[in-house]
Amino acid sequence: MMKMPTSADRSRADDCRSSPRPHAPSEAPCAVRRSPPPPLRPWHRRDPGPAAADRPTNRLVNPSFEQGTPTGSFTALPLGSTAITGWVVTNADVDIVGTFWQQQSGLRSIDLQGLQPGCLAQTVTTVVGQQ
Repeated sequence: MMKMPTSADRSRADDCRSSPRPHAPSEAPCAVRRSPPPPLRPWHRRDPGPAAADRPTNRLVNPSFEQGTPTGSFTALPLGSTAITGWVVTNADVDIVGTFWQQQSGLRSIDLQGLQPGCLAQTVTTVVGQQ
């Protein structure tokens, strides 16, 4: 059964708030005292990464699918289609979606489930040892 606080308990709690000294173990604590967090170690600090001039550029062409054939509501693109600039449909078909639904960002998105599960691909040239 839970004990209801008495006026003596309340006055002790009031004393805790005004008292600058910590309580002895025999006294009732008035609040949980938390120590400050430990300092961040070097590996905990967020690395801001390379300066903007040193950051690698995006090697994808048209990564958000914004360039290419105008679409309207949506357009079904068959296997082998290159209607989306920089991309090729490599399996079944995909839909390029314009106004059919609200886009996460930009004006277009891709529906990979056309009549069958589809795929898009893009060839990206890389160099070993470079980012």
